[in-house]
Amino acid sequence: MEALTLEDILVYTLLLGILIYISFKNYYKYGQKTIEGFTTKIQDVQTRIQAELTAIRKSQPTFFTQTVSAPILPRNQSFLVNICPLTGYLGGYLGPPEHLMDTTYYLQTAFQAGIRSFVLPISTYVNASKTPPDWPYSGEPVLACRDANNVIISVNGLTINQFVSALLQFKSVSNFSPEPILLYLEDDLSTTDRSKINYVSFMKKIASTLIPLDSYRLTSVGSYGSVIGGVQQTKLLTEIPLATFNNKILIFTNFDTLQDKDGTLGSYANFIYSNEENSPVRNIMLEDIAGTTVNYIQNSRINWHIASSKTPLVAPLSSTVQGAFNNGIQCVPIPLLSTPMDAIKDIWNMWKGASYLLKAESSRYTQPDPVVPSQVNTKLNASIQGRDPGNLVVT
Repeated sequence: MEALTLEDILVYTLLLGILIYISFKNYYKYGQKTIEGFTTKIQDVQTRIQAELTAIRKSQPTFFTQTVSAPILPRNQSFLVNICPLTGYLGGYLGPPEHLMDTTYYLQTAFQAGIRSFVLPISTYVNASKTPPDWPYSGEPVLACRDANNVIISVNGLTINQFVSALLQFKSVSNFSPEPILLYLEDDLSTTDRSKINYVSFMKKIASTLIPLDSYRLTSVGSYGSVIGGVQQTKLLTEIPLATFNNKILIFTNFDTLQDKDGTLGSYANFIYSNEENSPVRNIMLEDIAGTTVNYIQNSRINWHIASSKTPLVAPLSSTVQGAFNNGIQCVPIPLLSTPMDAIKDIWNMWKGASYLLKAESSRYTQPDPVVPSQVNTKLNASIQGRDPGNLVVT
């Protein structure tokens, strides 16, 4: 191979310089434009939501601000199954008209409002044109807003890492940070997208994003041992005192963790839910509760119910939510930061400034009093006082 001449070196250097110039030019033309556009959109969102809050706070100064600790239950009722947490649907989505996903503003505002329970519908897409920083890579787990036809309508998507990082950053932003945080990792994969990915690998990817939560997860409880993998669900709901969950993050999922022989995502889940009737944690339709013949009050006494709306991006009527709670339902996901504040004001007020409310007394689980053995009548004990068995003491 011939040695490079000085002229060759100068030509290569010039070409390299041109390539670097083009790269920087494209960054400032497209990448910087994306960053500036995102900044503008989040500022628009903040201005819009703040204006809505200000209008309501003229008559209700503490609206969307947690002002009290969660109410206290009697000792024999102080269990997870007896609370109804304020739950936000699609964590990170800030609604129309911007259709922006942003963890920072969403979670900072949510925690200040007493929202400590979040439904995260996790999906993906097979689309090589979607790339960071606006989108996770094709085939990766994503939080994005989809319409009723499963079409993505948000202008960007979030990784689970982004949500987890912001959650850890802002979980103590209010004065009520010891109260537990509930995360619902919901399988929102379409049939088409599911067929294009390796489902087990996809669950492993989700699990890997949860590692930063390790120091806050509830993995074992005293003599109960391990409380992950869904094996202790009923005991977590009805036997382990509610105070045990302080400063903890509880994870629910309906991903089919049994497909993963390594139990990777299952090892992060305290609760595994489905729509099966005999499941201790069950997903039902909010709209199906009214007029039902199912005795949900009895069914939910020791079980946990998630009542999801058929139109999850539309805030239900407060009367519908109250009707669910009257039937013993614990969780009704609400689009709390993606809906105009006027539409969710009456719903938020049901919690009276707390992060969760209590189930109605008639639907609560009450731990039975311990059985105290009756004292043995010594006159009928044939083995005492040196007497032989079978000799009845007569006085």
